Amino acid sequence: MQRSLTMLCLAAVFLGVLSAGRVGAQTRRTVWDGVFTAEQAARGRMIFATTCAACHQEDLSGGRSLPPLQGKIFLNHWNEGSLDALFSRVKSMPPGKATLGDAAYVDLLSFLLDANAFPAGTQELKAEALPSIQVQGKDGPAPVPNGALVDVVGCFVRGPKDTWMLTNGTEPARTRNPMRPTESEIAAATAKALGNQTSQLLDVHFFSSGFHPEAHAGHKVNAKGFLVRSETDVRISVMWIEVLAADCSR
Repeated sequence: MQRSLTMLCLAAVFLGVLSAGRVGAQTRRTVWDGVFTAEQAARGRMIFATTCAACHQEDLSGGRSLPPLQGKIFLNHWNEGSLDALFSRVKSMPPGKATLGDAAYVDLLSFLLDANAFPAGTQELKAEALPSIQVQGKDGPAPVPNGALVDVVGCFVRGPKDTWMLTNGTEPARTRNPMRPTESEIAAATAKALGNQTSQLLDVHFFSSGFHPEAHAGHKVNAKGFLVRSETDVRISVMWIEVLAADCSR
């Protein structure tokens, strides 16, 4: 009897954990969940017209010298990242001029979301919510596109013909920092479990005169660079390599 009660309790706890996991997964927000209001987008449109359109064009095409703020090129640059990265970029505009304030920048961000056909909702977008909102395509998460700046953790090994490889690597993840990772980024990378991806690292000998690849063979590293993915392999044009551990045991 006691054993039956114990098993029932364990089952209840297990089911509770599963239920909580499902709720967490369901409540994770993306740009398709109506994260801004139509009123915010309208305010953002007015700010854009008076502050941004002269350079970025009224139709968001960007003109000759600036990239578009609407469409596939724009979305490919920000997909598979959180909204706070795009917000940081919006806040850097206009360059060399006084800040507009977070509220205005959130309205501008709402306008950009609206212009890229993401749906409006019933609650206004708040700056503190941005890190938890994912930018992705309508069909859900997708692999990071070619040319994106990515972050990978894996085992640094010598490959054929004096090449260098990353084995047991994690799936390439988008990053916005091309240079040496911050302390928090190093901590997060160190904590990552190794994966099953293999990629060739390009330009290893040139990204830093102080990095000597032979000295770090077999080490767990964090590599950053631009993704070059084909049907047969994955390559990363290296911008930075940070050594995380002297072995690849985990």
